[in-house]
Amino acid sequence: MTYNYQIYIWVQSKNEPEPATFEAASQTLLALQTSGVPANAKFVALVEQLLKHHPSQAGDLRRPHCAWGGDPLKEAQDNEQAIFCIRLSQADRVQLLRLVVDTATAQGLTVLDEQIGMVFFPSGAVLPEEHAKSWALIKTQMDSETL
Repeated sequence: MTYNYQIYIWVQSKNEPEPATFEAASQTLLALQTSGVPANAKFVALVEQLLKHHPSQAGDLRRPHCAWGGDPLKEAQDNEQAIFCIRLSQADRVQLLRLVVDTATAQGLTVLDEQIGMVFFPSGAVLPEEHAKSWALIKTQMDSETL
């Protein structure tokens, strides 16, 4: 199973406005990586919530498929940066991305997905703005498939 699909998560500073572009959000991510700002306890809480939906099978060879790369809870607990990276299964990445986005933003966290070039804010804003409607359609389609 390949887990090279990475999602970056952070707490947007209350003193800073939300970035207005994807590029500005990427710059925020880079700045936080080298800022020396400590990790946030919300990362562990986020992973605990995610694992309620899709438990980690890290190290369990009897289960060849799992949603998360590595051991996300241990990684969150050991994380010492102001950003957190979680790796998703390629097989389920759209559903997992939605779960991460919904769970993280509900906890006041910002989510950046470099591969699709989108950022999701706790306020509900999505960057780039022209992708917000596409994201809403994807969510609506997923919701209708689960009914």
